[in-house]
Amino acid sequence: LQLADALWGMWLIVGHITEGKQWLEAALAQSDEALQQGMVTSTHLQARANLLLTLGYSHFHINEHRAALTKLEQAYQLQRELANERGQIDVLIAMGLISRALPEPHKAVPYLEESLTRARAIQYHQGMYRALHFLAGWHLDQGDLARAETLLAQSVPLAREQGDRWSLGFMLLDLARIRLEQGDYTGAEGLYREALVTHTQLGRIFAIQASLVGLACLAIALGKPLERVATLFGAAEAVCNSLGAELDIAATIRDDRYAAYV
Repeated sequence: LQLADALWGMWLIVGHITEGKQWLEAALAQSDEALQQGMVTSTHLQARANLLLTLGYSHFHINEHRAALTKLEQAYQLQRELANERGQIDVLIAMGLISRALPEPHKAVPYLEESLTRARAIQYHQGMYRALHFLAGWHLDQGDLARAETLLAQSVPLAREQGDRWSLGFMLLDLARIRLEQGDYTGAEGLYREALVTHTQLGRIFAIQASLVGLACLAIALGKPLERVATLFGAAEAVCNSLGAELDIAATIRDDRYAAYV
């Protein structure tokens, strides 16, 4: 359980999500068998709860949102039984993130607000900045740039302070998107470039792609030569193709104006 859970970050970074999910499920099956045989220890149960959370994320990354929530509900119940407050907060944050992708995205807000309140109560910094970030993302999806920017202004310094460059890279992408929407093209370029460097150093393939697409949209907004736009989108497509996937321009851009231009 612990080994599969620890390796998930590697599978996610290189884009081998289905392979990682298979190993997570294999570990969970062994855990099921052990529980049936009465092998119940606090270490085993905590490792199982952690893996259920990770398995929820793995379902999310391949758009199996209902299955993801089922695993997260199991993880939350187990974390409650173990009286692990941080573990419960982590699961609530995940449930909030996944709920954003469901037909009723407003249901994400209570999960994220509860996780933020509880994280603040115990000064759980990672829980705080992740909840703030996903709340910002929800407001960004609703077109409320001002609220999203306010929340990111709180989350970014916390992530920097904790040295969490993984989370920071995604926050930078959201901030860059806000700057682009606001017409602050200089600010957007600086943020997209920082995000690109951060994700390249971490080897986060899909985030590298998102950074390149962001820079391509910026080039469109600035009226840069077509060759510049094509080069950036071509780089993003090449990154995507390296994983055996195809670049979905419309889904990646999330803005009909730029998608129509492309």
